[in-house]
Amino acid sequence: TLFNKITSRLPLFSSHYLWKDIIIKENYDLIYIRKPFMDINFMHFLQNLRQRHSEAIFVLEIPTYPYSRETRRIVDYPYLLKDFFWTHRLKQYIDLIVIYSDNYKELYDIPCVSIDNGIDMDTIRLKKASNNKKLINLIAVANINFWHGYDRVIRGMNNYHSYDKEDVHFYIVGDGPEKEKLIGLTKKFGLANKVHFCGSLSGATLDEVFDISDIAVGSLGIFRKGLKYASPIKETEYC
Repeated sequence: TLFNKITSRLPLFSSHYLWKDIIIKENYDLIYIRKPFMDINFMHFLQNLRQRHSEAIFVLEIPTYPYSRETRRIVDYPYLLKDFFWTHRLKQYIDLIVIYSDNYKELYDIPCVSIDNGIDMDTIRLKKASNNKKLINLIAVANINFWHGYDRVIRGMNNYHSYDKEDVHFYIVGDGPEKEKLIGLTKKFGLANKVHFCGSLSGATLDEVFDISDIAVGSLGIFRKGLKYASPIKETEYC
């Protein structure tokens, strides 16, 4: 609701996710948590969890760091301010941070370990070989955001086709906040017949697009959110 969206941004309020309803009854040697935006509710959850499982090792995964530039919306800045306030209290509850970067040995006075994303190969069907000889098909699959940098591909296609080279098509699978901007850029360059916005696809329908594709496009704009290194799972799936 609008009320929830407003209050969740205020300093002494929290998101309306009910962390208190998550109860881990079993005894574990290690508890692995993927980091949300921090607020007082989440810290209370960690505190209660630590009290119940005092002997366990608590690991926090931070999928993107630094993450302060992942949002460009001013209305989301209060979340970042609250997050900054609470993250410096994590050392009371967290023993180890997992991160996808070699640049940090320690965060918030907590030791870090660096890993890369991986996939289970048995769960992904290998694409069929494309028999296209007359054109080159690119594919990108994402919840489209500014750091994916697909605008760079569209601009490159505009320059490329101005020299009357091989026919190149770009299939963008997914939706997201940047989609309309990419559609506008495509129309601006007159590439509507070469850049195809497929929307969200899955299963056999997605496999069909992969099968006609020659090159998969990963994230080309991670520098836009202040990163020099990343390990997106999509690139692992592509390979």
